Amino acid sequence: MNDIYTHYYSNSRHDGYINVVPSCNGGLNWKKEFSGYAEKHLENRMILVSDERIFIDNMSEILCLDSKGNVLWKRDKWYGTQVIIRDKIIYYTSSSRKDRMEAVTFDNNLVIEDFIIWEIVEGSYLQLFEPFRAELIAQVQYTGVQEASIDKFVIYKIGKKSLGYDWNKIFLKEASPLIPLVNFEKKFLLTTTHSEVLLFNLAKNKKEAEPQKTFPLPSLAGNVFVSSSKDGLLYFGYGENDKVILKCYDQNGTELYKVENQEEFVGYNKVIAPPILVNDFIYLLTNHKLICIKDAKIKWVISSEGLPFSYATGLADNSILVAQTSKLLNISSEGKKKFSYDVKETISAPPILDKNGQVYFCTNLKLYSLK
Repeated sequence: MNDIYTHYYSNSRHDGYINVVPSCNGGLNWKKEFSGYAEKHLENRMILVSDERIFIDNMSEILCLDSKGNVLWKRDKWYGTQVIIRDKIIYYTSSSRKDRMEAVTFDNNLVIEDFIIWEIVEGSYLQLFEPFRAELIAQVQYTGVQEASIDKFVIYKIGKKSLGYDWNKIFLKEASPLIPLVNFEKKFLLTTTHSEVLLFNLAKNKKEAEPQKTFPLPSLAGNVFVSSSKDGLLYFGYGENDKVILKCYDQNGTELYKVENQEEFVGYNKVIAPPILVNDFIYLLTNHKLICIKDAKIKWVISSEGLPFSYATGLADNSILVAQTSKLLNISSEGKKKFSYDVKETISAPPILDKNGQVYFCTNLKLYSLK
């Protein structure tokens, strides 16, 4: 319960869910504006939360704030790279070298430095970053740089003091179109080639890793997102032709069910986030629709009515927080609006709750707390 929102899509399974009931009626509690951002070309792109601490990733800095909005400390990081919380430790890429991992405590004490992130060179970048104090699980994509004259990606696990991989797998002439995920409850890593879904068993420890299961990627149309439940089910959301589609699979690659929503207009079918898994409900988000699914059937659909949706977070009362350009909405599982708050500027990251049910969200230059 301490680490509540630890990754960009809430957790390593990308389910977009916070197991906290909101304690908020949609009124402003406080607002914090960050000076100097515009001059430094920074913007708030993510909020993480754990205990009484709020962490903002503004592309090249990590800011730590208390629940009142007071800045406690700042720390530089490599521009645009991931930030992860795990067991009250904040992991990130060093500001001086993008192939070095560092980590600090909530009091900004450096506990890890010079942990080598293998395969990071000019023209390669991290697609998956799952750090621990003594090891790292990662996926690195190459893009035709000198060190790799052809596109490829590499997945691996390595220890801090290791002289070689614990295990690794190289995919030549490939680029992974999905954001990889790790399901630690069921001990597997999911990634994809351009045409296949690959599941790797994290419980096995072999130098040359092979997928325990492969099956065809549900769609080759692009813009496919995937999330996984604690029990290991896989949920793929994507747009194809004039439809928005959800497919559910088990770990053997067996399709359990498929849900489709017909779109009225061409181009309205682009899914923009992994399926959000909220107890018995699943939410699919496009720029133009919020789709609620229960028992493998569409329960309701809400249109953006010209003001595009951008981010969403599922909550323990089965409701969902949705960013709609400049508005933050809380919508119940019955499709009823519980509150709406308009900041008159674009919301720049998924909204979150802390352990007390306090709501936070940000624009490029501001952080808001609602009560």
